[in-house]
Amino acid sequence: MPAPDFRPSDAPLFDNAVDLVEAPVIVEGEWTGAFERRVSRADLIAVVRVDSLSSDFISRRSSYRLTIKVKNRLKGSSPKELVLRVGDDEPGYETVRVNEDRLLEGLFVVFLKWAANPESSKPIARWHLSPDSDAVREKIDYFLRHPMKDVRTEVELVEP
Repeated sequence: MPAPDFRPSDAPLFDNAVDLVEAPVIVEGEWTGAFERRVSRADLIAVVRVDSLSSDFISRRSSYRLTIKVKNRLKGSSPKELVLRVGDDEPGYETVRVNEDRLLEGLFVVFLKWAANPESSKPIARWHLSPDSDAVREKIDYFLRHPMKDVRTEVELVEP
């Protein structure tokens, strides 16, 4: 597991949410979209099956716990099973709630980024699930072969 490198700009990319977009739109040119940045910043991209989904109620707060089985890793490494969580105070909670049945029916692609956990030395998984469609896989493959440039590390050489 890589050391947590979670930036504030990663929060909307790894929003502990589910989307049902089977053919993501790719923005080319100077402006890059969420999908491209999600592929670039993810520590793990894998095809997964949601093995179990449970709702917890702790300290008057609801949360979901998704246990996922990794079927095929596309980027990074991980154990065969991971636990993803989302609380009712997070925007992604509602996306899990309205898609409970669908989450248990098919395969998804997980984009996972490890973040530091202020309450423990173990990092926490920040994640996003997309459908495991041909279009999603093709776009992931494209961006893994043609990585985005990080403008913060771009160097321009100027001759004297």
